[in-house]
Amino acid sequence: MINISEKIMGKLLKPYELQVSELEFLGGGREDSDGIVYSYLNKGSKMVFKTIAWKCDKEGFDDNVNKNNERINFVHYAGQNGANIVFPSKSPQGSLYHSHYEEGEGYGYLTYIMEFVSGKQRGPKEWDEAFYRRWGSAIGKMHRIATQYPAWQCSQKLNAKGLPLLGWEAEWDELNALHYDEDVKQKWQELRRELSNLPQNRDVFGFIHNDPHHENILDDGTKLYLIDFDVSSYHWFANDIAIALQSTLFNFSGGIERPVHDKEALKWCLTNILEGYEKEHHIDNEWIEKLDLFVAYRRILLFIILKGMLQGNKELYDSWKQQILNYPRYILECIK
Repeated sequence: MINISEKIMGKLLKPYELQVSELEFLGGGREDSDGIVYSYLNKGSKMVFKTIAWKCDKEGFDDNVNKNNERINFVHYAGQNGANIVFPSKSPQGSLYHSHYEEGEGYGYLTYIMEFVSGKQRGPKEWDEAFYRRWGSAIGKMHRIATQYPAWQCSQKLNAKGLPLLGWEAEWDELNALHYDEDVKQKWQELRRELSNLPQNRDVFGFIHNDPHHENILDDGTKLYLIDFDVSSYHWFANDIAIALQSTLFNFSGGIERPVHDKEALKWCLTNILEGYEKEHHIDNEWIEKLDLFVAYRRILLFIILKGMLQGNKELYDSWKQQILNYPRYILECIK
């Protein structure tokens, strides 16, 4: 993300009849963030304002707006149909989002508002069986709703090359262009071949959150809410489960940037997430056995996105890279 000047912020706030002075920073704006979020009051009710920024030409901006139009429409559909998510509300102009392109600086912006949901992010020390199960349940409910959504294979909008704007292949292509390590790039290309051979049907593939790690969850004590759908896309449902496991792979068991050192922690997390998931949507065992593939996909995706951090820490860089090159099957070992 970039620092947004007060002048530009004023333009972004105009459709919402807001002033910069009314905003209170909530989060985002880091290297790995998709946007910045603020809270504000509207007639006594707390609301959230979010802005996303892209460095792009006008054609790239139009593509980004079209992609996010699909995302926002899906998220609104899912929220209206009972998904445990925070989803966009209409602006005073009656729109679910607004966009702005600043010709002089070559940046495009997209904004939307949401109702503020009371809750907090739970730190790793607070993750118990009930939390993991509710986590799995929230993901499973969203996937069940996605099976009824009209669009499910890929974007109907095409880019200048005639390819779908949104979908797992578009995501793969976008990240492939950002590689900075040739060995890792080769593994990334091998993963594409594996993914291309996977079956796609409505029970296992559709619109997913695509980033449901613990920092994108709010817990009010009884219910979990998934937030931040800014990278949501058409993908295999198993990918969301793998991303939920990411939090344990980093914090307890190892498995992303270093070898697994606590298989029981990983097994315990997986068992409870799946128990919650199954209450809302069924996933066949063959897809559980494929979770290592999606963990491998996520491992490389994060390696690409976190370039700045990794290149400043050689020990972590080398350890992370070895996990990518070795392509371990940790999940398969846990469920044997």
